[in-house]
Amino acid sequence: RDAAFPLRRVAMPGGCVVQAHPFRGGGQVLDPRWLDGLEINCHPLYDATHCNRLLDIAASEQLLVTCGGDYHADVPYRPHCGMVLPSTVTDSDTLRNYLLSDTEKTLCGSSPRFSA
Repeated sequence: RDAAFPLRRVAMPGGCVVQAHPFRGGGQVLDPRWLDGLEINCHPLYDATHCNRLLDIAASEQLLVTCGGDYHADVPYRPHCGMVLPSTVTDSDTLRNYLLSDTEKTLCGSSPRFSA
């Protein structure tokens, strides 16, 4: 099996493949043919997250952009950043449909470097 096999398996039944942290640990963006999107990290304390570089890649490859704060309950506060979802998103199916739709997405971050 080739490296893209897991990505094709997720996409086949109607999944949505979004790569998180593409450059973490010296990594790279996977083959965009097998991606629906890229996640940017809009946490206000993480400056070296390649936000603008990922936004440029997403635009040039026509990939959707998701945003997370990378909050894992490992710090005593919650960052105010992420993706604003409509109230109609109530489960994984409606989330996938929303992400893959042409609807303009609202991303928010509390860092001055963030703009999308």
